[in-house]
Amino acid sequence: MNYASRRALVPITLVFALASFVSACSPGSQGAGAVGTSGQADSAIGLEMTSGGFTITVENRAGYELVRVEVAINVNQSAPPALRGPYIAKVSRLATGGKRVFELGEFAGQGARINLNVVRPKEVVVTATSDFDGKKYEARLPWKS
Repeated sequence: MNYASRRALVPITLVFALASFVSACSPGSQGAGAVGTSGQADSAIGLEMTSGGFTITVENRAGYELVRVEVAINVNQSAPPALRGPYIAKVSRLATGGKRVFELGEFAGQGARINLNVVRPKEVVVTATSDFDGKKYEARLPWKS
């Protein structure tokens, strides 16, 4: 191989390697259930809410146990500073295929229970970690009034 063809081969190889790296790191390549991919039918965390938000159901669809499951109700920032939350309920483990129903009275923030007469919830956010490989999951759902 002569010098000119080797010289052209190096930039082509570098461009190909860089393109492969960028495409592997892009958000479009995330798998189902990865952080920020909620709302998909095959998400690792199922999240449902009754009308009015009186119960929130979290389902483990990951195929292995989830640990450090945290359900947070985020409220609009127009609430008084002491009531801005987030209002959180936690469970240490959620078995494979398991469901957990959280009642509205379980959610507390800064020592106070959530009161829908005082605050206006914006969304529900569930975060959990895989007990199998430590992968973090998140699911979001807009608040239903």
